[in-house]
Amino acid sequence: MDANFARNRLIAGILAGAAALPMPARAQSPGAAADQGSLDEVVVTARKRTEKLREVPVSVATVNAKQMSQRDIKDLKDLQVQIPNFTLAENPIGTAIGIRGIFSGVNQGFEQSVGTYIDGISYGRAQQARAPFLDVDRVEVLRGPQSILFGKNSIAGAMNITTAQPESEFGGYFETSYEPEFHEFEDTAAVTGPISDTLRFRIAGRYHQTDGFMQNATLDRSEAQRDDWQIRGTLAADLTDDLTVSFKAEAGRFNTLGREAEIVGEAPADLPGNNPASFLFNGLTYAQILTDTGASPVNNRIATVNAITGMQLMPMPVASLSTLNTVQDDIRSSNGDDSHNQSQTFVFHADWQTDLGTVTAISGYSRFKYDELCDCDFTGAPVFNTSLDEDYKQFSQELRLVSPKDETVDYIVGGFFQHSSDDYGDRTRISAASSLVPLVFNQSYAPAFQQGAAAWLAAHPGDQAGAISAGRAAGRAAGAVGLALADTSAARSASVDADQWSLFGQGTWHITDALRATAGVRINHDSKDGDRTMLIQGASGQALSGQQAQLAPLAYAYALGVSSENLTRLARSGIPAVSGAARNAIAKLGGLPAVGTLSETRPTPSLSLQYGVVPDVMVYGSWVMGAKSGGFDYRANNKGSAATTDQAFRFNDEKATTWELGTKTRFWNGRAEINGDVYYTSYKDLQVSIFDGLLGFNVGNAASATVKGLELDGRVALTPTLSAHASFAWTDFRFDDFPNGQCYSGQAPNGPAAVQGYCSYAGMTNQFVAKYSGTAGLDHVHDLTENLTLHSAVDLFFTSSYFADPTLDPSLVQGAYVKLDARVGLGHPDGDWEVAILAKNLTDVRPLTFATATPLAYSVFGAKSGFAYYGEGRTFVLQGKVRF
Repeated sequence: MDANFARNRLIAGILAGAAALPMPARAQSPGAAADQGSLDEVVVTARKRTEKLREVPVSVATVNAKQMSQRDIKDLKDLQVQIPNFTLAENPIGTAIGIRGIFSGVNQGFEQSVGTYIDGISYGRAQQARAPFLDVDRVEVLRGPQSILFGKNSIAGAMNITTAQPESEFGGYFETSYEPEFHEFEDTAAVTGPISDTLRFRIAGRYHQTDGFMQNATLDRSEAQRDDWQIRGTLAADLTDDLTVSFKAEAGRFNTLGREAEIVGEAPADLPGNNPASFLFNGLTYAQILTDTGASPVNNRIATVNAITGMQLMPMPVASLSTLNTVQDDIRSSNGDDSHNQSQTFVFHADWQTDLGTVTAISGYSRFKYDELCDCDFTGAPVFNTSLDEDYKQFSQELRLVSPKDETVDYIVGGFFQHSSDDYGDRTRISAASSLVPLVFNQSYAPAFQQGAAAWLAAHPGDQAGAISAGRAAGRAAGAVGLALADTSAARSASVDADQWSLFGQGTWHITDALRATAGVRINHDSKDGDRTMLIQGASGQALSGQQAQLAPLAYAYALGVSSENLTRLARSGIPAVSGAARNAIAKLGGLPAVGTLSETRPTPSLSLQYGVVPDVMVYGSWVMGAKSGGFDYRANNKGSAATTDQAFRFNDEKATTWELGTKTRFWNGRAEINGDVYYTSYKDLQVSIFDGLLGFNVGNAASATVKGLELDGRVALTPTLSAHASFAWTDFRFDDFPNGQCYSGQAPNGPAAVQGYCSYAGMTNQFVAKYSGTAGLDHVHDLTENLTLHSAVDLFFTSSYFADPTLDPSLVQGAYVKLDARVGLGHPDGDWEVAILAKNLTDVRPLTFATATPLAYSVFGAKSGFAYYGEGRTFVLQGKVRF
């Protein structure tokens, strides 16, 4: 059966079931205020108990289900234009989610700096952040370390996501949206109600599809095409008057074909004159070098060199002419990318009301798998591609006791255990048509030719023909290393088994009616075992044979800096030239496999004071320590500057200390509120990816940073039908120390003498950090008739400039911009139905969401080139919703 047909039948079945249910009269929305001129209360569970947002001494931003639906917020990435200081960026081989400028780098071995929790279960893989929302009640973004109640890996903040729960009355909804230009549609349905007096259910499903807004000129198709679905079922039962349990099962897939990225910012190669390749590449852009059109005479230059010298250098392969498009125009050049992701989650939740308080137990099992293909040279040329796959399994158990609220001392105590296993692999393939084959061949051939010819002439003066023949023989022998790369692959595998347990407690002492002191501590213990290796194989994973088995691992080692298990075998081969070269490569790059163990125990305390100046004005101050677990480097190609591969394989935990002062206010008879905070955070031993100078990155605790800033948000009911909201963030991020950062293309190294070839980032900001950003908006509701309401809204997002490139390349900066959305909807006053049109990004900006140097362009060919993700331009979305 066709998958799309089956999923649509699923949604239709849910709707049919809902239509057959008896529907009671609808009560007023529980979120509506009694005084229609005042603001609704925002309720959160940021401290593991239900509280009013204005009573919580933490910087929290919230988005509820209604706002998400009206603003077409499909996933965490869409939240960026709703919440200042929050970032989620997809990149070619990972996902970066950050708060206040801190996020984890691109390495599957990293734990996340921003913890993501859905119904109390941690979603620890970075790529899980790409998953769409389904039937979500609210999203809470907690800024700053959330060490006590959310755990060690929430060093920058936490995403606390709560899904909609079963209800005791029958109900449900169906909502749909359609964007006509790129054929994007999304359908979501949910049904809830009682099965008996003590048993309730909720079923929700979602399907989404789009053709994408970019055109791949190489493959003549639209990108990035997306196809995703989810389904969730939840049962809740009142076993006794004091004991409630629930069970949730969820499954989903999200797939992508292509990317939203282009090659930009190219400049001609400018290699120094003493570089033998300068004659071949200088004056040509990377695209021109790869395509070899009449405007790019690389092969003509190679033919000239061959004719003058008698050498037989290999010509470069010819790429698609689409590669020449290097301007931002929503047209890209690529040989194809895809990503296939699937997840399953099962959660058991129990709440037991006792005299001491509520005992909560949450048991969760989840599995997340993906496999994807990256055309990782990012051009229409067949340079190389990489396939990646990961299979992550996790079981967790939390048990906590939450005391009754507003006693003299409130407290939360508990314990947590989690076991996880992760298997990761990637394979980089170099085809026979790759430009790397002639490149390495020519680099090896030319000096060998010259040496061979010179040796012949020394022994046979004047014999030019013999010298050329001898030179060619020597060149072909040396160039065999390059030829050995054809139809090969570098296959990496890594695995980690991890156990984590923690004990936590937090207590609040109500010193007076106005003054409260809260103290807490969490003791975390991590133990991990990991290993990683690399094998040089055939393109399809078969073992190499003959001369290729000897030369291909050496070619990967010397040309690309890739160590492998093959080198160890070659070092023992007994063939003098081969074994000597292998031993030298191992000495420089390190041997494989790498193995490691980790055992860390670290307490993370916190302390806060809050004072009610007047009944509706609260001020607070807090001091929090946070930590993020160490781990193992999944993706290094070599040992970097470490003494051994095993030492390089492991990295340690990072630490943070935050001081924060804030206020929560409500005034004008409950019609207005303003919340604000200032903070100062010091990060030590930051886990960063360090460029190895060739094609890979190594992980280390190589940086420290200071972040300070100001955050404000407010809303006001101007009239009973007109409200306004706004938010603002000012962020000052500075690396205190980062001596061995990657230089951007063309930047002169300025790091310490011990790490020449690197650039110091001391005093610099971080990727994605805007000095200021914010939102503003208006919402208006007008009753046209007794049964018809007009709802209109305008939302604005603004940001100052920021570096889109992790190397802080000034040519890959996104300038300041403003995005404007507007929505007009007609519906029933009680919300039983609504139709609307949403205009997104009326200012038609296409912001840089991620950028970096095109691999090999500058390091090998001396030509500057950038690879950049861009956001979508102006679109118009039709929306409809029916509630049962």
